Amino acid sequence: DLLGIKYKAEKELKHDGYKMTPDFLILQDNLRINKCPVNWIEVKTFYAYGADLPHVRAMRDLKGTVEKYTRCFGPGALAFYNGFHISLCSRREFRNTLFLDCSDATLKDSVRMIDRGEKQGGGEDQDG
Repeated sequence: DLLGIKYKAEKELKHDGYKMTPDFLILQDNLRINKCPVNWIEVKTFYAYGADLPHVRAMRDLKGTVEKYTRCFGPGALAFYNGFHISLCSRREFRNTLFLDCSDATLKDSVRMIDRGEKQGGGEDQDG
């Protein structure tokens, strides 16, 4: 568990027979990011446009993903590798969802490391 956060990655969830598999399912209570509760994280590699999303199918798919994960796991977060338009945050269907802008290269590297189960800091034990 990186940074002391207990979670299961999508691959583990599938292996364990979960039907709904966000990229990361948080296994501890009361995880908060920016004061918002987060029980799951779904990572997207595209830029998420705002209310005038030119890719209607992408918005419908995103909305469906959020609805199904929120229904099953509670509030969660969408992490966008290439950022997102701020107007998405105010859409009613995303009211229990935290939007994370991962366009910063350092954050992208951290998310990749978590997905591969690696530790930060050159592989050294972070606990001392």
